[in-house]
Amino acid sequence: AKRGVKNRGIMNSVLKLNNHEFLFHAKNKFLKFNSINDTFSNYLNINLKGIVVNEMLRKDGDIWIATTTNGLYCIDEKNGDLTHYHPNSKTLKISSKFLFDLHFKENGDLMIGSAEGLDVLNTQTGDVINYSIKDGLPDNRVVTIEEVADSYWMGTFNGLVRMDKKTANFLSFFTEHGLPDNEFNKVSSFKLNDDFLVFGGTVSYTHLTL
Repeated sequence: AKRGVKNRGIMNSVLKLNNHEFLFHAKNKFLKFNSINDTFSNYLNINLKGIVVNEMLRKDGDIWIATTTNGLYCIDEKNGDLTHYHPNSKTLKISSKFLFDLHFKENGDLMIGSAEGLDVLNTQTGDVINYSIKDGLPDNRVVTIEEVADSYWMGTFNGLVRMDKKTANFLSFFTEHGLPDNEFNKVSSFKLNDDFLVFGGTVSYTHLTL
Protein backbone atom coordinates (compact mmCIF):
# COMPACT_ATOMS: atom_id res chain seq x y z
CA ALA A 1 0.00 0.00 0.00
CA LYS A 2 1.09 3.56 -0.69
CA ARG A 3 0.29 6.77 1.12
CA GLY A 4 -1.17 9.84 -0.58
CA VAL A 5 -2.57 10.49 -4.06
CA LYS A 6 0.52 11.69 -5.96
CA ASN A 7 0.55 10.61 -9.62
CA ARG A 8 -2.62 8.54 -9.28
CA GLY A 9 -4.08 10.07 -12.45
CA ILE A 10 -7.59 11.24 -13.21
CA MET A 11 -10.29 9.79 -10.96
CA ASN A 12 -13.75 10.24 -12.47
CA SER A 13 -15.77 8.07 -10.13
CA VAL A 14 -15.73 6.89 -6.53
CA LEU A 15 -17.61 4.01 -4.90
CA LYS A 16 -18.09 3.75 -1.16
CA LEU A 17 -17.35 0.17 -0.05
CA ASN A 18 -17.91 0.73 3.66
CA ASN A 19 -17.54 3.53 6.22
CA HIS A 20 -13.78 3.81 5.75
CA GLU A 21 -12.97 2.22 2.36
CA PHE A 22 -13.56 3.74 -1.09
CA LEU A 23 -12.92 2.41 -4.60
CA PHE A 24 -11.34 4.56 -7.33
CA HIS A 25 -10.19 3.91 -10.88
CA ALA A 26 -7.01 5.63 -12.08
CA LYS A 27 -4.10 4.81 -14.41
CA ASN A 28 -5.76 1.58 -15.64
CA LYS A 29 -6.08 0.18 -12.11
CA PHE A 30 -8.75 -0.04 -9.45
CA LEU A 31 -7.49 1.38 -6.17
CA LYS A 32 -8.98 0.97 -2.71
CA PHE A 33 -8.48 3.88 -0.35
CA ASN A 34 -8.51 3.33 3.42
CA SER A 35 -9.40 6.55 5.22
CA ILE A 36 -8.24 5.23 8.61
CA ASN A 37 -4.58 4.84 7.65
CA ASP A 38 -4.69 7.12 4.57
CA THR A 39 -3.40 4.49 2.12
CA PHE A 40 -4.16 3.22 -1.39
CA SER A 41 -3.89 -0.45 -2.41
CA ASN A 42 -4.58 -2.33 -5.64
CA TYR A 43 -8.08 -3.78 -5.75
CA LEU A 44 -8.31 -7.44 -6.90
CA ASN A 45 -5.31 -6.81 -9.22
CA ILE A 46 -7.68 -6.03 -12.10
CA ASN A 47 -6.08 -4.01 -14.88
CA LEU A 48 -8.32 -2.37 -17.48
CA LYS A 49 -6.25 -0.38 -19.95
CA GLY A 50 -7.53 2.66 -21.77
CA ILE A 51 -10.89 3.04 -20.05
CA VAL A 52 -12.48 6.04 -18.35
CA VAL A 53 -15.01 5.20 -15.65
CA ASN A 54 -18.17 7.30 -15.46
CA GLU A 55 -20.08 5.42 -12.78
CA MET A 56 -19.72 2.45 -10.39
CA LEU A 57 -22.45 0.63 -8.45
CA ARG A 58 -22.26 -2.25 -5.99
CA LYS A 59 -24.96 -4.91 -5.61
CA ASP A 60 -25.02 -8.49 -4.27
CA GLY A 61 -21.25 -8.96 -4.32
CA ASP A 62 -20.75 -7.47 -7.78
CA ILE A 63 -19.37 -4.10 -8.85
CA TRP A 64 -20.86 -2.69 -12.05
CA ILE A 65 -18.81 -0.19 -14.03
CA ALA A 66 -20.00 2.15 -16.80
CA THR A 67 -17.18 3.36 -19.06
CA THR A 68 -16.94 6.27 -21.46
CA THR A 69 -15.90 4.28 -24.54
CA ASN A 70 -15.76 0.56 -23.73
CA GLY A 71 -19.15 -0.58 -22.50
CA LEU A 72 -20.09 -2.16 -19.19
CA TYR A 73 -18.00 -4.29 -16.83
CA CYS A 74 -19.04 -6.43 -13.88
CA ILE A 75 -16.51 -7.52 -11.25
CA ASP A 76 -17.30 -10.47 -8.98
CA GLU A 77 -15.81 -9.35 -5.66
CA LYS A 78 -15.47 -12.90 -4.34
CA ASN A 79 -13.29 -14.39 -7.09
CA GLY A 80 -12.31 -11.36 -9.18
CA ASP A 81 -14.01 -12.66 -12.34
CA LEU A 82 -14.63 -9.95 -14.92
CA THR A 83 -17.64 -9.84 -17.26
CA HIS A 84 -17.72 -7.42 -20.20
CA TYR A 85 -20.91 -6.19 -21.89
CA HIS A 86 -20.40 -4.52 -25.27
CA PRO A 87 -22.46 -3.84 -28.43
CA ASN A 88 -20.07 -6.07 -30.42
CA SER A 89 -20.44 -9.02 -28.06
CA LYS A 90 -22.39 -12.02 -29.31
CA THR A 91 -23.70 -13.07 -25.90
CA LEU A 92 -23.35 -10.03 -23.61
CA LYS A 93 -24.72 -7.35 -25.93
CA ILE A 94 -25.83 -3.85 -24.94
CA SER A 95 -26.86 -0.98 -27.20
CA SER A 96 -23.79 1.28 -26.92
CA LYS A 97 -20.18 1.29 -25.77
CA PHE A 98 -20.54 4.94 -24.71
CA LEU A 99 -22.11 4.80 -21.23
CA PHE A 100 -22.94 7.57 -18.76
CA ASP A 101 -24.96 6.47 -15.73
CA LEU A 102 -26.24 3.34 -13.95
CA HIS A 103 -29.21 2.72 -11.69
CA PHE A 104 -30.66 -0.49 -10.21
CA LYS A 105 -34.40 -1.02 -10.26
CA GLU A 106 -36.13 -2.67 -7.30
CA ASN A 107 -36.36 -5.97 -9.19
CA GLY A 108 -32.60 -6.06 -9.75
CA ASP A 109 -32.63 -4.97 -13.39
CA LEU A 110 -29.88 -2.48 -14.27
CA MET A 111 -30.81 0.76 -16.03
CA ILE A 112 -27.99 1.99 -18.27
CA GLY A 113 -27.88 5.54 -19.59
CA SER A 114 -25.98 5.50 -22.88
CA ALA A 115 -25.41 7.32 -26.16
CA GLU A 116 -28.03 5.05 -27.75
CA GLY A 117 -30.84 5.62 -25.29
CA LEU A 118 -31.78 3.78 -22.12
CA ASP A 119 -30.97 0.08 -21.74
CA VAL A 120 -32.65 -2.05 -19.07
CA LEU A 121 -30.49 -5.12 -18.47
CA ASN A 122 -31.73 -8.28 -16.77
CA THR A 123 -28.52 -9.14 -14.92
CA GLN A 124 -29.60 -12.77 -14.49
CA THR A 125 -30.49 -13.62 -18.10
CA GLY A 126 -28.56 -10.95 -20.03
CA ASP A 127 -31.72 -9.82 -21.84
CA VAL A 128 -31.82 -6.12 -22.72
CA ILE A 129 -34.72 -3.76 -23.45
CA ASN A 130 -33.72 -0.52 -25.19
CA TYR A 131 -35.69 2.73 -25.13
CA SER A 132 -34.80 5.49 -27.58
CA ILE A 133 -36.24 8.52 -29.38
CA LYS A 134 -38.65 6.25 -31.21
CA ASP A 135 -40.13 5.23 -27.85
CA GLY A 136 -40.55 8.79 -26.63
CA LEU A 137 -37.17 9.89 -25.26
CA PRO A 138 -36.34 13.51 -26.17
CA ASP A 139 -32.72 12.53 -26.93
CA ASN A 140 -30.82 9.24 -27.13
CA ARG A 141 -28.03 10.45 -24.85
CA VAL A 142 -29.29 9.59 -21.37
CA VAL A 143 -26.66 10.98 -19.03
CA THR A 144 -28.16 10.73 -15.53
CA ILE A 145 -30.90 8.70 -13.82
CA GLU A 146 -32.83 9.22 -10.57
CA GLU A 147 -35.75 7.27 -9.07
CA VAL A 148 -38.76 8.36 -7.04
CA ALA A 149 -41.82 6.43 -5.88
CA ASP A 150 -43.74 6.30 -9.15
CA SER A 151 -41.21 7.17 -11.83
CA TYR A 152 -37.66 7.57 -13.08
CA TRP A 153 -36.28 10.99 -14.01
CA MET A 154 -33.47 11.26 -16.56
CA GLY A 155 -31.32 14.10 -17.79
CA THR A 156 -30.34 14.05 -21.47
CA PHE A 157 -28.45 16.30 -23.85
CA ASN A 158 -31.83 17.67 -24.96
CA GLY A 159 -34.27 17.91 -22.10
CA LEU A 160 -35.37 16.31 -18.84
CA VAL A 161 -37.64 13.27 -19.08
CA ARG A 162 -39.95 11.39 -16.73
CA MET A 163 -40.51 7.65 -17.25
CA ASP A 164 -43.62 6.21 -15.60
CA LYS A 165 -42.83 2.97 -13.74
CA LYS A 166 -46.11 1.24 -14.59
CA THR A 167 -46.56 2.22 -18.23
CA ALA A 168 -42.96 3.04 -19.30
CA ASN A 169 -44.40 6.16 -20.99
CA PHE A 170 -42.16 9.22 -21.29
CA LEU A 171 -42.95 12.87 -20.60
CA SER A 172 -40.31 15.44 -21.61
CA PHE A 173 -39.55 18.92 -20.30
CA PHE A 174 -37.56 21.73 -21.95
CA THR A 175 -36.71 25.42 -21.49
CA GLU A 176 -40.25 26.37 -22.47
CA HIS A 177 -41.40 24.49 -19.37
CA GLY A 178 -39.06 26.47 -17.13
CA LEU A 179 -35.74 24.60 -17.38
CA PRO A 180 -32.68 26.91 -17.37
CA ASP A 181 -31.18 24.85 -20.21
CA ASN A 182 -31.98 21.71 -22.21
CA GLU A 183 -28.55 20.09 -21.88
CA PHE A 184 -27.64 18.15 -18.75
CA ASN A 185 -24.24 16.97 -17.52
CA LYS A 186 -23.38 13.30 -17.23
CA VAL A 187 -23.77 11.67 -13.81
CA SER A 188 -24.69 15.04 -12.33
CA SER A 189 -27.82 14.60 -10.25
CA PHE A 190 -28.86 14.18 -6.65
CA LYS A 191 -31.93 12.83 -4.85
CA LEU A 192 -32.69 14.42 -1.51
CA ASN A 193 -35.97 12.50 -1.13
CA ASP A 194 -38.94 11.39 -3.26
CA ASP A 195 -40.11 15.01 -3.43
CA PHE A 196 -36.89 16.81 -4.34
CA LEU A 197 -34.35 16.12 -7.12
CA VAL A 198 -31.42 18.17 -8.44
CA PHE A 199 -29.96 17.89 -11.96
CA GLY A 200 -26.79 19.61 -13.10
CA GLY A 201 -26.89 21.32 -16.47
CA THR A 202 -24.47 23.28 -18.63
CA VAL A 203 -25.94 26.61 -17.48
CA SER A 204 -27.25 25.98 -13.98
CA TYR A 205 -28.83 23.43 -11.66
CA THR A 206 -32.43 22.33 -12.05
CA HIS A 207 -34.21 21.91 -8.70
CA LEU A 208 -37.20 19.65 -9.20
CA THR A 209 -39.96 19.61 -6.57
CA LEU A 210 -42.45 16.80 -7.18
